[in-house]
Amino acid sequence: MGSSTTTATPTTPPVDDTTSQKKVLTFDETHVHALREGVSGSKVFVSTHSEKHTTVVFTGAPADLEAIKAQVHMYKLGSRVLDLSRDATTVEGRVLMEIFLDEAQPLRAVESVGSSELVLEDGTLAHHAIVEKIGSGAIFVHFTKDTVLQQLHTVLRGSGLIQVDAPNLTLHAGLQVDVVGSGSTHFHALHLRAPTMATKVTGSGDILLDASHLGTDKLMSMVTGSGAIRYYEAGIVGEHIVDVSGSGKVLATSLLAERVLASVVGSGEVCTQAMKALDGTVFGSGAIAACDPWPEHVAVSPRLTSTMHVPKSWTARGLPTRDLKLGFRKQLNLFGNTISINLDL
Repeated sequence: MGSSTTTATPTTPPVDDTTSQKKVLTFDETHVHALREGVSGSKVFVSTHSEKHTTVVFTGAPADLEAIKAQVHMYKLGSRVLDLSRDATTVEGRVLMEIFLDEAQPLRAVESVGSSELVLEDGTLAHHAIVEKIGSGAIFVHFTKDTVLQQLHTVLRGSGLIQVDAPNLTLHAGLQVDVVGSGSTHFHALHLRAPTMATKVTGSGDILLDASHLGTDKLMSMVTGSGAIRYYEAGIVGEHIVDVSGSGKVLATSLLAERVLASVVGSGEVCTQAMKALDGTVFGSGAIAACDPWPEHVAVSPRLTSTMHVPKSWTARGLPTRDLKLGFRKQLNLFGNTISINLDL
């Protein structure tokens, strides 16, 4: 972080609702390529506009709006970060924030801390982007158009959620998905393509890649702890490297891989499908299971068990509403069926 800090001059347009007000901040700085948000209890919607500046529109009770600090700082490599935070001495309140980015300057880095819900819409992410959620809230990367990026890295730390959905998502360099803790990261797409994909769970969290057509040359799946990595629908994989340490599991029978290299240490489980070769080792009470027909080459110690592919589906969680209501949304997966609970208070 550099020493240069700029705070925009606010304007407050009139509103009809006497219980809430609006405040608009405009930042004229260029090269705002990062967003850091730490306003717990808020809803944040990020989109683009054709103006050559960044605009933030706040809606909420006057006391809540006054407690929010909005600044632009120097970031790294000459770029800047829009930093949104709340005065630590104030009581948490509900605030709606709408951020409008210069469409020519999408975000390379997004960090959201706390219990807020943040929605990234079409055109808001740069070709190389990292999206990180820390805490119990959620980030929704919601693309309504086919999206092509170079590289995407999502990081979830805590008990929150990162959800990415798009009709077709293509990453020319690679996709990396990390979960640390008990949270979840879910991808939903018709087509999901990247030359390399890496998924990693540390703890009791889970990762789901739900794509009708998943395609990658090299896929790496790693679980340390009791978490799970699941691949739903269908896909074609060149090489799948799987590593499970603990009681976790990797369920990949929906993916048709040419070669699979699997390792289980503990009581974990790997369920897979291979065409040409399957090599694996199990240390402990865990298991490696493969769908019939087994591949041409099998070398699994001490044993390989047989399993069947059971088609499953998962419904994406609903997006937050663009208002001040407090949303409670929970999804349960019961025998492959999705049960959704949605409440707005």
